[in-house]
Amino acid sequence: MDSEKGLGMKKLICVIIGLAAGIGQAAAADMSRPAPMAAPIVVPSFSWTGFYLGGNIGGAWSSTTITSNITGANWKPSSTNFIGGGQLGYNYQFPASNFVVGLEWTFDWGGGDETTNVVTAPNGNQLQASANGASWLTTLTGRFGWAADRWLVYGKGGWAWLETSAQIRNLTTGAVATADRTGSGWVAGGGVEYALTQNWTTKLEYNYIGSGDWSSPNNFIAGGVASYKAHIQTLVVGVNYKF
Repeated sequence: MDSEKGLGMKKLICVIIGLAAGIGQAAAADMSRPAPMAAPIVVPSFSWTGFYLGGNIGGAWSSTTITSNITGANWKPSSTNFIGGGQLGYNYQFPASNFVVGLEWTFDWGGGDETTNVVTAPNGNQLQASANGASWLTTLTGRFGWAADRWLVYGKGGWAWLETSAQIRNLTTGAVATADRTGSGWVAGGGVEYALTQNWTTKLEYNYIGSGDWSSPNNFIAGGVASYKAHIQTLVVGVNYKF
């Protein structure tokens, strides 16, 4: 009887040991397997392709050359003015490329007259001139740039339309020769733009506008003319919303 109990006890112990060994082997096998890795978070790369609309503010520096073809007097008034406006455009970034091309239209308001020094004409009359570089300015340009993810460095070039005015005043006789002109010229510039989010970008941009030469009647002497030539530089900061 005692031998049967002893034999049963031995069998129980063997079963327990076997179960323990199996559990240990299973645990060891689980520990040897690499833990599953979490799926990586994919951050979409930024693309500059799309339409955008925005605004800008900055400064304009204008330099105007005014020449009285009758008296020979010459002035070069320069002025610095605040400008502000907006822009609308479209960018296209080539697939799997850093190259970006686009088209942009801008419109800005400015203004501010600059009066020159007094010049004595050969006949003894006292002459003075003033100029307004651009009351308003609009451009249509192509853009071409190189993108490094959210950064874009670009150049631009095209055509500008603007309203300029100039005046020659004879302080001795009171005669005034005034030229108001809505004309066109070329524009070239460049800048850098950064994408703050997938939709919002900000930029810093410089432009040079040559508005060409023009002339107007000179009231000092019948048949006389005065000629004008203006150049404008702008530096603006802007914000765009990309659709």
